[in-house]
Amino acid sequence: MDVETSSAIENLGHRIDALGEALRADMAEHGKQLRAETAEQGKQLRAETAEHGKQLRVEVAEQGKQLRVEVAEQGKQLRAEMAEQGKQLRAEMAEQGKQLRAEMAEQGRQLRAEMAGQGAQLRTDTTAMRDELRNEIRHGQIQLESIRDDIRIVAEGVANLAVKFDRRP
Repeated sequence: MDVETSSAIENLGHRIDALGEALRADMAEHGKQLRAETAEQGKQLRAETAEHGKQLRVEVAEQGKQLRVEVAEQGKQLRAEMAEQGKQLRAEMAEQGKQLRAEMAEQGRQLRAEMAGQGAQLRTDTTAMRDELRNEIRHGQIQLESIRDDIRIVAEGVANLAVKFDRRP
């Protein structure tokens, strides 16, 4: 085997090693990006959930305050007719409470449905990204195997040429 062939094979081996390192670095970077995006989406989802919860608590507290103020004002104005209108007021308050509970339950259901949709979308996106990354890894491994086979074939050819060259008179 002459020096040029040996040098060419060695250079080819170094290039393959460099390509393998670059591919591993790219795969690691894609993995880091995927983890960072997933963490960021999780943070955003938690922040949105917390914000919706705060808003609901503030709204419920405000509606409760308003309801108490209305009840107290009506109590002051209607002391003379308290017995009859007390019954009506209790019935009205119970209905408002039912409506408030129904509204809160509906808002809670909507929030849960929205969160479930966002969670499902996040899971779908994450699964798609994982599948894509797996495909990229498989493709890289196939390319590396193909290059290894090519190198082996070239090395065998060079060895055969060296044997033939050595046998020449």
